[in-house]
Amino acid sequence: MSMHTKKIHYCWFGGPLPKQEQAFIKEWQTAFPDYEVIHWNEDNIPRGHPYLESMLKNCQWAFLADYVRLYALYHHGGIYFDTDIEVKQNFEHELQDDTSCLFGFESDETHRRCYVGTAVIAAKKQDPFIKIFMDQYDIGLAKRVLRKDHLTGPKLLTRLLQAKGLNRATTQKIDGIKLLNRALMYPDQSSPYETEHCYTIHHEAGSWVLPSSTRSLKEKFFKKKRKLSDWFDNSFKSR
Repeated sequence: MSMHTKKIHYCWFGGPLPKQEQAFIKEWQTAFPDYEVIHWNEDNIPRGHPYLESMLKNCQWAFLADYVRLYALYHHGGIYFDTDIEVKQNFEHELQDDTSCLFGFESDETHRRCYVGTAVIAAKKQDPFIKIFMDQYDIGLAKRVLRKDHLTGPKLLTRLLQAKGLNRATTQKIDGIKLLNRALMYPDQSSPYETEHCYTIHHEAGSWVLPSSTRSLKEKFFKKKRKLSDWFDNSFKSR
């Protein structure tokens, strides 16, 4: 029997869940029929944590979810999905007992950098590495977020893994942490081969942008994300 918990976690704050995200969740249940699906929201998140309270007070939903996903995995175990994740096939076979947690690369070796995603995470309950990752979210980081000096979850994660020896974006295992190549979790959606053979697709819907925001604001959101990614790429090259 696997030591991994049969639970799927997702976060949604600030209003009703869009229909497309609802459809994705139904697909999760089809791919993982014996898993309990848990929705984390304003009513059931832990209260009192300084980072969490700051993000909640300022309606920073995406950054709130960065912490809550780790809290859910550490205290309950299972799989976390962003709500814009489309599951193409079950990947339980990747969760062997000697795998403490699972992530996927958002980059590959052609990018000359390692960039690990947080839209899909699997972990055992009380996994030590998830605790280390979760502990990065303190009041100091909250202040950086509110200053728009955003240190994203994937960037934090990648730095922690680099400290453990990560230096290439290929499938590997480091101290029980399994990392899957980009095409399995974050495929190129313009590639029929990749989207046919992947486990998940990250649609990056921009659903955390407030409903009153215009399309141009969403475009700015993703442009900023690309700039952050480029900055990280240049930083990695200069190491």
